[in-house]
Amino acid sequence: VLEGVRRAGHDPADLGTFGCILGGDVLYEARNAVPVAAFLSAHLEPDGEAWLADPGRLHARDFPVQAAAAGLYLVEERRIPSADPTATVTLWRFVKG
Repeated sequence: VLEGVRRAGHDPADLGTFGCILGGDVLYEARNAVPVAAFLSAHLEPDGEAWLADPGRLHARDFPVQAAAAGLYLVEERRIPSADPTATVTLWRFVKG
């Protein structure tokens, strides 16, 4: 996430804050969890929400713990069946606390 922002010529610190941030399949590597949680925490407004969807990656199961360490609170978690019968999408909604 952050590398993509940097490659586009932006400093993540200059992005400001947002009331809602959406992300899909951003936890494709285990090493992404801490930077994604930090990014969300830094760029959500005080009452902002972040919605993330993950296609069932094993290491993504621990993301709510990393998000909590970054000051985000999990307020909703849903499992959504996908077109692939072997996969389930997890949808999380976090708020900044």
